[in-house]
Amino acid sequence: MTVTMPPRGPANEQDRDLERRVAELEALIEEARRRARRRRQRNGAAALLIAGAGAAAFIGFGGRGGGGAGTAATARAPGSQGSAANGEPAPLGALPPDSGRPESVAFDPHNAQVAYVMTQGHVFKTTDGGSHWQATAASGSGWVGANEALTADPRHPGTLYAGTQVGVYKTVDGGRSWRPSKRGLFVPHLGERQKGWVIALAVDPANTNIVFAGSDRVSKSTDGGHSWKTVFPPHRSQNPPENVSALAIAPTRPEAIYAIKSDFSNGRTSIYKSTDAGTSWQATTSVRGTYAMGFATALAVDPRHPTTVYAAIGANVLKTTNAGESWQPIADGLPIAAAGRGSCHCQGGVTALAVDPRRAGTVYAALTQGGIYKTANGGQTWIRAIYQPFAMNAVAVDPARPATLYAAGEGDWPEPRILRSTDSGHSWATAP
Repeated sequence: MTVTMPPRGPANEQDRDLERRVAELEALIEEARRRARRRRQRNGAAALLIAGAGAAAFIGFGGRGGGGAGTAATARAPGSQGSAANGEPAPLGALPPDSGRPESVAFDPHNAQVAYVMTQGHVFKTTDGGSHWQATAASGSGWVGANEALTADPRHPGTLYAGTQVGVYKTVDGGRSWRPSKRGLFVPHLGERQKGWVIALAVDPANTNIVFAGSDRVSKSTDGGHSWKTVFPPHRSQNPPENVSALAIAPTRPEAIYAIKSDFSNGRTSIYKSTDAGTSWQATTSVRGTYAMGFATALAVDPRHPTTVYAAIGANVLKTTNAGESWQPIADGLPIAAAGRGSCHCQGGVTALAVDPRRAGTVYAALTQGGIYKTANGGQTWIRAIYQPFAMNAVAVDPARPATLYAAGEGDWPEPRILRSTDSGHSWATAP
């Protein structure tokens, strides 16, 4: 028996026509989905701008100038491409106009939205990436003396140390409460009770119970700031003519510590180094004719290369690549010059240095003459990241997210200014 199959030609044509129509329909559906996504992105960006305007109005504090306190403007560095259209960072809010001069910036090691700014008399905190700032419990709850230094525990979120005129304050709850300590920190001066100032702090990244404080000496705590012991210089007078104005620890080699110490009696400012966690110290270099009292100094260690250290002593910016065996000047390209006459040059220079922990040779410098400068080649050349017509007191790189920087300065007294970059200094938001 023979079975004859019907021809398949017309059916095949119908199948191909059906497949073509299905493909065209799927293409139309995908295009509709793309258009819907673009509409949602545009609507989301508009909502973000509206929310940002509301946040700026909410945090206004009645400031002056710049469109009113709380407004955020984006300033682009020369050659900057600015921020991406999508994923725009939140607007930057302002500090209250009576906050005092900003001194230091610290970051939460785990939460990118949390940062702290110390001013003369307050420690402010943001939990939303800088949109809003609230005074921590230090204000009005036993906080005594002007603030001078702030640093965060690199391992424990919410733990910070603040140096003041009367001791070191510590918080373990993100600023909700602070506990003061000065046991062993100071000695009597001229017959007075224990009194002094702490203007530099550093936490050992390997053992965060170890903290160093700089005042008229270097003091060390091995119990998280509860008690202190002088480690440098080993013998002190009751009226020491010296001042330790900067401290830095090599993150990957924490037994290596650097300190800038000035001797008011002879006008010499020196960079000292310890390689045994503060037990012994050696001078590595000195700069004559400058005093550190009221004079800008700064220290920063390259986290990836612990033998590379950057130092600023007024108008002198120095670099070592061999752990202090030799230093080279790297100030060329920075618009700084010592001001003053005679042997006391008390103004002008770099107030803060910050090293990118992931890009070797990338360093930021804050200038008293105004602005933040950046080098990407270890100080061979510098470019201006942003100019501001007022003194800049601080610049800091978020160690966990190094594309994020905060900088701070002061406009017309007492008007604090905050700056933020989320793209490694290419563009900046400013407030107010």
